Amino acid sequence: MGKGYSQYLQGDCLNTPLNNTMEFFKAVNLNLAFSSPNCFNQRVSGFFGCGSSPLLTPPKPYTYQIPPNYIPPSDTIVYGRMYGKSSDTDVKTLTFLDGSDVWFNSTEVAPWAPTAYCPFPYNVYNRSGPAFSQSSCYGSMVRKLANNNTYIDRLMYDWVDASLEVPWVDYNYKLCQEPCKTKNWLIMSQPATSLYTSIPEPFLITSHYEQSGSAVPSSSLYGGNLYIPFCDPMPVRSADGTPRGYYTGLSFLPIFGQASIVFPTQPYLPPDQWSPVPPPNTPKVNPRNAFFSIELWTFFRGTSLDPNFIVGSPLISKVRFYLYSLAPGGPGQSRDWRFPFRILFQDTVYADYATPIDCNIIGSGTPLRITLNQTNIKCLVTY
Repeated sequence: MGKGYSQYLQGDCLNTPLNNTMEFFKAVNLNLAFSSPNCFNQRVSGFFGCGSSPLLTPPKPYTYQIPPNYIPPSDTIVYGRMYGKSSDTDVKTLTFLDGSDVWFNSTEVAPWAPTAYCPFPYNVYNRSGPAFSQSSCYGSMVRKLANNNTYIDRLMYDWVDASLEVPWVDYNYKLCQEPCKTKNWLIMSQPATSLYTSIPEPFLITSHYEQSGSAVPSSSLYGGNLYIPFCDPMPVRSADGTPRGYYTGLSFLPIFGQASIVFPTQPYLPPDQWSPVPPPNTPKVNPRNAFFSIELWTFFRGTSLDPNFIVGSPLISKVRFYLYSLAPGGPGQSRDWRFPFRILFQDTVYADYATPIDCNIIGSGTPLRITLNQTNIKCLVTY
Protein backbone atom coordinates (compact mmCIF):
# COMPACT_ATOMS: atom_id res chain seq x y z
CA MET A 1 0.00 0.00 0.00
CA GLY A 2 1.50 3.33 -1.05
CA LYS A 3 2.37 6.15 1.29
CA GLY A 4 -0.53 8.51 1.96
CA TYR A 5 -3.18 6.01 0.90
CA SER A 6 -5.83 5.04 3.42
CA GLN A 7 -9.26 3.49 3.36
CA TYR A 8 -11.55 2.44 6.20
CA LEU A 9 -13.01 -1.04 6.18
CA GLN A 10 -16.29 -1.79 7.92
CA GLY A 11 -16.45 -4.80 10.16
CA ASP A 12 -17.22 -6.09 13.63
CA CYS A 13 -14.65 -7.49 16.03
CA LEU A 14 -14.88 -11.24 16.41
CA ASN A 15 -14.72 -11.04 20.18
CA THR A 16 -15.62 -7.69 21.77
CA PRO A 17 -15.06 -8.24 25.51
CA LEU A 18 -17.76 -7.13 27.94
CA ASN A 19 -17.00 -5.51 31.31
CA ASN A 20 -13.34 -5.60 30.49
CA THR A 21 -12.30 -2.02 29.87
CA MET A 22 -11.12 -0.90 33.32
CA GLU A 23 -7.49 0.14 33.57
CA PHE A 24 -5.89 -1.53 36.60
CA PHE A 25 -3.40 0.03 38.95
CA LYS A 26 0.29 -0.77 38.62
CA ALA A 27 0.11 -3.20 41.55
CA VAL A 28 -2.47 -5.47 43.18
CA ASN A 29 -2.39 -7.21 46.55
CA LEU A 30 -2.59 -10.90 47.32
CA ASN A 31 -3.62 -12.54 50.59
CA LEU A 32 -3.23 -16.31 51.05
CA ALA A 33 -4.94 -18.32 53.78
CA PHE A 34 -5.06 -22.03 54.63
CA SER A 35 -6.96 -24.15 57.12
CA SER A 36 -7.11 -27.76 58.29
CA PRO A 37 -9.52 -30.58 57.60
CA ASN A 38 -11.50 -31.65 60.64
CA CYS A 39 -12.03 -35.14 61.98
CA PHE A 40 -15.25 -35.60 60.02
CA ASN A 41 -13.52 -35.08 56.67
CA GLN A 42 -11.62 -38.07 55.34
CA ARG A 43 -8.22 -36.58 54.59
CA VAL A 44 -4.84 -38.29 54.90
CA SER A 45 -2.91 -35.01 55.01
CA GLY A 46 -3.48 -31.32 55.53
CA PHE A 47 -2.26 -27.93 56.69
CA PHE A 48 -1.65 -28.01 60.46
CA GLY A 49 -0.20 -25.79 63.17
CA CYS A 50 2.64 -26.32 65.64
CA GLY A 51 0.61 -27.11 68.75
CA SER A 52 -1.15 -30.30 69.79
CA SER A 53 -4.72 -31.21 68.99
CA PRO A 54 -6.83 -30.86 72.17
CA LEU A 55 -8.66 -34.00 71.06
CA LEU A 56 -5.65 -36.31 71.38
CA THR A 57 -4.62 -38.15 74.55
CA PRO A 58 -1.69 -38.15 74.95
CA PRO A 59 -1.04 -34.92 73.02
CA LYS A 60 0.98 -35.02 69.81
CA PRO A 61 2.86 -31.95 68.55
CA TYR A 62 2.21 -30.53 65.08
CA THR A 63 -1.41 -31.73 65.03
CA TYR A 64 -3.17 -28.45 65.86
CA GLN A 65 -6.14 -28.04 63.52
CA ILE A 66 -6.35 -24.55 62.04
CA PRO A 67 -9.95 -23.34 61.60
CA PRO A 68 -11.06 -21.40 58.50
CA ASN A 69 -9.53 -17.99 59.09
CA TYR A 70 -11.16 -15.95 56.36
CA ILE A 71 -14.89 -15.91 55.81
CA PRO A 72 -15.68 -12.95 53.53
CA PRO A 73 -18.94 -11.02 53.47
CA SER A 74 -20.89 -12.11 50.41
CA ASP A 75 -21.83 -8.59 49.31
CA THR A 76 -18.25 -7.34 48.85
CA ILE A 77 -16.52 -10.36 47.29
CA VAL A 78 -16.78 -12.15 43.97
CA TYR A 79 -15.59 -15.71 43.68
CA GLY A 80 -13.20 -17.46 41.35
CA ARG A 81 -12.97 -21.20 40.89
CA MET A 82 -10.14 -23.69 40.62
CA TYR A 83 -8.98 -24.18 37.05
CA GLY A 84 -6.37 -26.91 37.62
CA LYS A 85 -3.40 -28.04 39.68
CA SER A 86 -0.17 -29.95 39.29
CA SER A 87 -0.51 -33.71 39.57
CA ASP A 88 -1.36 -35.18 42.95
CA THR A 89 -0.12 -38.60 41.85
CA ASP A 90 3.35 -37.83 40.44
CA VAL A 91 5.80 -38.23 43.31
CA LYS A 92 8.22 -35.34 43.83
CA THR A 93 11.91 -35.91 44.68
CA LEU A 94 13.76 -32.96 46.21
CA THR A 95 17.02 -31.72 44.69
CA PHE A 96 19.59 -29.05 45.41
CA LEU A 97 20.07 -26.19 42.98
CA ASP A 98 22.90 -28.11 41.24
CA GLY A 99 20.52 -31.01 40.56
CA SER A 100 21.91 -33.46 43.14
CA ASP A 101 19.49 -35.22 45.47
CA VAL A 102 18.58 -33.90 48.91
CA TRP A 103 18.99 -36.32 51.82
CA PHE A 104 17.63 -36.34 55.36
CA ASN A 105 18.64 -37.79 58.70
CA SER A 106 15.91 -40.20 59.81
CA THR A 107 15.67 -38.68 63.29
CA GLU A 108 15.52 -35.11 62.05
CA VAL A 109 12.83 -35.77 59.44
CA ALA A 110 10.67 -37.85 61.81
CA PRO A 111 8.30 -34.91 62.60
CA TRP A 112 7.26 -34.94 58.94
CA ALA A 113 6.18 -38.60 59.08
CA PRO A 114 2.43 -39.37 59.02
CA THR A 115 0.86 -38.78 62.44
CA ALA A 116 -2.73 -39.34 63.58
CA TYR A 117 -4.45 -36.04 64.33
CA CYS A 118 -7.88 -37.29 65.43
CA PRO A 119 -8.95 -39.61 68.27
CA PHE A 120 -10.72 -42.94 67.89
CA PRO A 121 -12.63 -43.71 65.69
CA TYR A 122 -11.10 -41.11 63.37
CA ASN A 123 -7.42 -41.89 64.02
CA VAL A 124 -7.02 -43.59 60.65
CA TYR A 125 -6.53 -40.08 59.25
CA ASN A 126 -3.01 -38.68 59.37
CA ARG A 127 -1.21 -35.38 59.28
CA SER A 128 1.72 -35.74 56.90
CA GLY A 129 4.56 -33.39 56.03
CA PRO A 130 5.59 -30.15 57.73
CA ALA A 131 3.48 -28.18 60.18
CA PHE A 132 3.38 -24.38 60.08
CA SER A 133 3.80 -21.52 62.54
CA GLN A 134 1.13 -19.45 60.77
CA SER A 135 -1.59 -20.13 58.23
CA SER A 136 -1.66 -16.95 56.14
CA CYS A 137 0.57 -14.45 54.38
CA TYR A 138 0.29 -11.57 51.98
CA GLY A 139 2.28 -9.90 49.22
CA SER A 140 1.94 -7.78 46.11
CA MET A 141 2.05 -8.30 42.36
CA VAL A 142 3.35 -5.60 40.03
CA ARG A 143 2.73 -5.22 36.31
CA LYS A 144 5.43 -4.24 33.88
CA LEU A 145 5.14 -0.93 32.10
CA ALA A 146 3.49 -0.90 28.69
CA ASN A 147 6.81 -0.49 26.87
CA ASN A 148 8.37 -3.36 28.80
CA ASN A 149 5.51 -5.82 29.03
CA THR A 150 7.37 -8.95 28.00
CA TYR A 151 8.93 -11.58 30.22
CA ILE A 152 11.91 -13.78 29.37
CA ASP A 153 10.69 -17.22 28.24
CA ARG A 154 7.05 -16.21 28.77
CA LEU A 155 5.88 -17.61 25.41
CA MET A 156 7.56 -20.94 26.15
CA TYR A 157 5.74 -21.39 29.46
CA ASP A 158 3.09 -24.10 29.73
CA TRP A 159 0.32 -22.95 32.06
CA VAL A 160 -1.37 -25.42 34.38
CA ASP A 161 -4.01 -27.44 32.57
CA ALA A 162 -7.65 -27.44 33.62
CA SER A 163 -9.21 -30.18 35.71
CA LEU A 164 -12.34 -29.78 33.58
CA GLU A 165 -11.97 -31.32 30.13
CA VAL A 166 -14.09 -29.83 27.34
CA PRO A 167 -14.72 -30.83 23.71
CA TRP A 168 -12.35 -29.43 21.12
CA VAL A 169 -12.43 -29.42 17.36
CA ASP A 170 -9.38 -29.85 15.17
CA TYR A 171 -10.12 -28.88 11.60
CA ASN A 172 -7.27 -31.04 10.43
CA TYR A 173 -9.57 -34.03 10.76
CA LYS A 174 -6.89 -36.41 9.51
CA LEU A 175 -4.97 -35.85 12.75
CA CYS A 176 -7.89 -35.68 15.16
CA GLN A 177 -11.08 -37.63 14.72
CA GLU A 178 -14.03 -36.55 16.86
CA PRO A 179 -14.48 -36.50 19.75
CA CYS A 180 -11.35 -34.54 20.69
CA LYS A 181 -10.93 -32.99 24.11
CA THR A 182 -8.73 -30.35 25.69
CA LYS A 183 -7.71 -29.20 29.17
CA ASN A 184 -6.20 -26.01 27.80
CA TRP A 185 -9.28 -23.89 27.16
CA LEU A 186 -8.29 -20.71 29.03
CA ILE A 187 -5.11 -18.86 28.08
CA MET A 188 -3.44 -15.83 29.62
CA SER A 189 -3.85 -12.79 27.36
CA GLN A 190 -0.33 -11.42 27.90
CA PRO A 191 1.47 -9.91 25.96
CA ALA A 192 -1.76 -8.34 24.66
CA THR A 193 -2.51 -7.37 28.27
CA SER A 194 -0.37 -7.07 31.38
CA LEU A 195 0.61 -9.78 33.81
CA TYR A 196 1.05 -9.06 37.49
CA THR A 197 3.87 -10.96 39.22
CA SER A 198 5.77 -10.77 42.50
CA ILE A 199 9.19 -10.79 40.76
CA PRO A 200 10.50 -9.39 37.44
CA GLU A 201 11.26 -12.68 35.63
CA PRO A 202 9.28 -15.67 36.96
CA PHE A 203 9.44 -17.73 33.78
CA LEU A 204 13.18 -18.33 34.13
CA ILE A 205 12.27 -20.82 36.85
CA THR A 206 12.26 -24.46 35.84
CA SER A 207 13.03 -26.21 39.14
CA HIS A 208 14.21 -23.67 41.78
CA TYR A 209 13.22 -20.15 42.75
CA GLU A 210 16.84 -18.94 42.59
CA GLN A 211 16.86 -19.42 38.81
CA SER A 212 14.77 -16.24 38.54
CA GLY A 213 17.61 -14.10 39.86
CA SER A 214 15.31 -12.69 42.57
CA ALA A 215 15.59 -13.13 46.31
CA VAL A 216 13.39 -15.88 47.73
CA PRO A 217 10.69 -14.62 50.14
CA SER A 218 11.81 -15.45 53.66
CA SER A 219 10.37 -12.94 56.13
CA SER A 220 7.18 -13.74 58.01
CA LEU A 221 7.17 -10.45 59.92
CA TYR A 222 3.52 -9.37 60.30
CA GLY A 223 2.56 -12.32 58.11
CA GLY A 224 4.02 -10.77 54.99
CA ASN A 225 6.31 -11.33 52.04
CA LEU A 226 4.61 -14.45 50.60
CA TYR A 227 6.29 -16.71 53.15
CA ILE A 228 4.95 -19.14 55.78
CA PRO A 229 7.56 -20.72 58.12
CA PHE A 230 7.66 -24.32 59.23
CA CYS A 231 7.34 -24.87 62.97
CA ASP A 232 10.99 -25.96 62.94
CA PRO A 233 13.63 -25.61 60.19
CA MET A 234 14.34 -28.96 58.53
CA PRO A 235 18.07 -29.85 58.12
CA VAL A 236 19.03 -31.07 54.64
CA ARG A 237 22.15 -33.06 53.75
CA SER A 238 24.16 -34.52 50.90
CA ALA A 239 24.16 -38.27 50.29
CA ASP A 240 27.27 -38.70 52.48
CA GLY A 241 25.56 -36.96 55.40
CA THR A 242 27.27 -33.58 55.00
CA PRO A 243 25.01 -30.82 56.42
CA ARG A 244 24.10 -28.39 53.65
CA GLY A 245 21.47 -26.14 55.20
CA TYR A 246 17.76 -26.03 55.97
CA TYR A 247 14.29 -25.86 54.53
CA THR A 248 12.63 -23.16 56.60
CA GLY A 249 9.12 -22.82 55.17
CA LEU A 250 6.98 -22.27 52.09
CA SER A 251 7.60 -19.39 49.70
CA PHE A 252 5.04 -18.45 47.06
CA LEU A 253 5.15 -16.90 43.60
CA PRO A 254 1.84 -15.67 42.14
CA ILE A 255 1.10 -14.69 38.50
CA PHE A 256 -2.17 -12.87 37.82
CA GLY A 257 -3.72 -11.40 34.71
CA GLN A 258 -6.48 -11.25 32.16
CA ALA A 259 -7.36 -14.49 30.38
CA SER A 260 -9.27 -15.52 27.25
CA ILE A 261 -11.13 -18.58 26.01
CA VAL A 262 -8.85 -20.33 23.53
CA PHE A 263 -11.37 -20.79 20.76
CA PRO A 264 -14.59 -18.94 21.53
CA THR A 265 -16.95 -20.74 19.18
CA GLN A 266 -19.91 -22.88 20.23
CA PRO A 267 -20.07 -25.66 21.25
CA TYR A 268 -16.37 -25.71 22.15
CA LEU A 269 -16.75 -23.77 25.39
CA PRO A 270 -16.67 -24.92 29.02
CA PRO A 271 -19.90 -24.96 31.02
CA ASP A 272 -20.66 -22.00 33.26
CA GLN A 273 -19.73 -23.39 36.68
CA TRP A 274 -21.54 -20.45 38.31
CA SER A 275 -24.87 -21.39 36.73
CA PRO A 276 -27.49 -22.96 39.02
CA VAL A 277 -28.63 -25.16 36.14
CA PRO A 278 -27.27 -28.71 36.68
CA PRO A 279 -25.66 -30.85 33.93
CA PRO A 280 -26.33 -31.77 31.20
CA ASN A 281 -28.27 -28.53 30.61
CA THR A 282 -25.72 -26.16 32.14
CA PRO A 283 -25.19 -23.23 29.75
CA LYS A 284 -21.78 -22.45 28.28
CA VAL A 285 -19.74 -19.44 29.31
CA ASN A 286 -20.05 -16.27 27.27
CA PRO A 287 -16.58 -15.68 25.77
CA ARG A 288 -17.26 -11.93 25.57
CA ASN A 289 -17.34 -11.60 29.35
CA ALA A 290 -14.19 -10.83 31.30
CA PHE A 291 -11.93 -13.68 32.45
CA PHE A 292 -9.07 -13.41 34.91
CA SER A 293 -6.71 -16.08 36.18
CA ILE A 294 -4.09 -16.51 38.89
CA GLU A 295 -1.45 -19.23 39.04
CA LEU A 296 0.34 -19.85 42.33
CA TRP A 297 3.70 -21.64 42.61
CA THR A 298 4.85 -23.10 45.95
CA PHE A 299 8.48 -23.67 46.96
CA PHE A 300 10.39 -25.12 49.92
CA ARG A 301 12.51 -22.15 51.01
CA GLY A 302 16.16 -23.27 51.25
CA THR A 303 18.99 -21.63 53.21
CA SER A 304 22.65 -22.65 52.94
CA LEU A 305 25.36 -23.24 55.54
CA ASP A 306 28.18 -22.99 53.00
CA PRO A 307 28.19 -19.87 50.76
CA ASN A 308 29.88 -21.97 48.07
CA PHE A 309 27.01 -24.48 47.98
CA ILE A 310 23.47 -23.21 47.30
CA VAL A 311 20.76 -25.41 48.76
CA GLY A 312 18.13 -23.84 46.52
CA SER A 313 14.37 -23.57 46.92
CA PRO A 314 12.72 -26.39 44.93
CA LEU A 315 9.43 -25.87 43.14
CA ILE A 316 6.88 -28.16 44.81
CA SER A 317 3.48 -27.52 43.25
CA LYS A 318 1.33 -25.25 41.11
CA VAL A 319 -2.36 -24.41 41.27
CA ARG A 320 -4.42 -22.15 39.03
CA PHE A 321 -7.76 -20.41 39.57
CA TYR A 322 -9.97 -18.32 37.30
CA LEU A 323 -12.76 -15.76 37.42
CA TYR A 324 -15.57 -15.69 34.87
CA SER A 325 -17.19 -12.29 35.27
CA LEU A 326 -20.94 -12.01 35.36
CA ALA A 327 -20.81 -8.29 36.16
CA PRO A 328 -22.87 -6.42 37.06
CA GLY A 329 -24.46 -9.40 38.78
CA GLY A 330 -25.13 -13.11 38.73
CA PRO A 331 -24.74 -16.30 40.80
CA GLY A 332 -21.90 -15.69 43.24
CA GLN A 333 -21.46 -12.16 41.89
CA SER A 334 -24.11 -9.90 43.37
CA ARG A 335 -22.53 -6.66 42.15
CA ASP A 336 -20.09 -5.23 39.63
CA TRP A 337 -16.87 -7.05 40.54
CA ARG A 338 -14.64 -4.09 39.63
CA PHE A 339 -15.85 -1.66 42.31
CA PRO A 340 -14.47 -2.54 44.80
CA PHE A 341 -11.97 -4.90 43.20
CA ARG A 342 -11.97 -8.01 45.39
CA ILE A 343 -11.75 -11.51 43.93
CA LEU A 344 -11.57 -14.55 46.21
CA PHE A 345 -10.20 -17.59 44.38
CA GLN A 346 -11.01 -20.86 46.13
CA ASP A 347 -12.37 -24.34 45.52
CA THR A 348 -14.58 -26.23 47.96
CA VAL A 349 -14.65 -25.90 51.75
CA TYR A 350 -12.27 -28.83 52.31
CA ALA A 351 -10.27 -28.78 49.09
CA ASP A 352 -7.10 -30.84 48.68
CA TYR A 353 -3.92 -29.58 47.02
CA ALA A 354 -1.75 -32.60 47.75
CA THR A 355 1.79 -33.24 46.52
CA PRO A 356 3.47 -36.56 47.43
CA ILE A 357 7.18 -36.16 48.18
CA ASP A 358 9.80 -38.89 48.64
CA CYS A 359 12.41 -37.87 51.21
CA ASN A 360 15.69 -39.78 50.79
CA ILE A 361 16.85 -41.20 54.14
CA ILE A 362 20.57 -41.62 54.80
CA GLY A 363 21.36 -45.28 55.46
CA SER A 364 18.01 -46.51 54.15
CA GLY A 365 17.03 -47.80 50.75
CA THR A 366 13.42 -46.77 51.32
CA PRO A 367 12.45 -43.09 51.24
CA LEU A 368 9.98 -41.56 53.64
CA ARG A 369 6.91 -40.52 51.68
CA ILE A 370 5.17 -37.41 52.94
CA THR A 371 2.31 -35.41 51.48
CA LEU A 372 2.35 -31.64 51.41
CA ASN A 373 -1.33 -30.75 51.31
CA GLN A 374 -2.21 -27.06 51.19
CA THR A 375 -5.78 -27.71 52.26
CA ASN A 376 -8.49 -25.13 51.79
CA ILE A 377 -6.30 -22.52 50.11
CA LYS A 378 -7.86 -19.12 49.55
CA CYS A 379 -6.31 -16.49 47.25
CA LEU A 380 -7.75 -13.00 47.70
CA VAL A 381 -6.72 -10.43 45.06
CA THR A 382 -7.47 -6.78 45.86
CA TYR A 383 -6.21 -3.27 45.28
